[in-house]
Amino acid sequence: MIRPRVSRRSPAVLGLAFSLLLLAALPALAQEAPPAAAQDAPAATAFDATDPRWVPGVPVVQRPIMSGRRVELAREYSLVHHGIDDWKLEGPLAVVVHFTGTDSLAGSLGAFMDDELPSSRPDIAAGGRLNVGVHYVIARDGTVYALMPEYAMGRHTIGYNRVSLGIELVGSRPGSLTAAQLDACAALVADMAARHPGMRYLFGHHEYEEAGRAHAVLRLELLQGYAPTVKIDPGAAFMASLRERLKARFSLEFLD
Repeated sequence: MIRPRVSRRSPAVLGLAFSLLLLAALPALAQEAPPAAAQDAPAATAFDATDPRWVPGVPVVQRPIMSGRRVELAREYSLVHHGIDDWKLEGPLAVVVHFTGTDSLAGSLGAFMDDELPSSRPDIAAGGRLNVGVHYVIARDGTVYALMPEYAMGRHTIGYNRVSLGIELVGSRPGSLTAAQLDACAALVADMAARHPGMRYLFGHHEYEEAGRAHAVLRLELLQGYAPTVKIDPGAAFMASLRERLKARFSLEFLD
């Protein structure tokens, strides 16, 4: 199998190029006038996809999944689930860590490529046509793949998609994740926290519905009958190690 080639250009240049490509592909959306209610509101700072805060400060390999169709479906999802007619993220205010359920990098990346949810996901089909999507995938050797710009909403955690960045670790079960993935995940989370001061919550997918968790204040789900799914990823041991690493190496602690 041919290994993808990591660009030797700086992460900032790659991230900026990714943002410019997305805007070029979506001119109508980039220039879209706000709804009447928004026009009557006080003036706000214009959204800028080239703002350095959206550019990862760690090395990444670009594997973009954004398209006009995905933007359309994300707006549809956000309106139904959050009451917000927008494909862009709010914040971000949180990071959610997952594993992909397979040890295959190709299989992990491939799961996110289609814009529409495949028939193999009947467990969340009631939630809409938008396919699952996260911002980053971390391979078993620690390579970080960037799939979505951080200002775009993904579909990865029921009730939290509008405010959270998603990280997927290539792995099939708790205990299968590698030391390289732990190092890369900690560095990525620390980098995102430095660029997004409002990001104060970090939790594993298996923790998203646990009672008493601080991140519960962010939860918003308007679709009646859309029940949360039971998750085991990435596992308690990995999240404990991640939190310890963030505290010891980056002096970073979250509210969760």
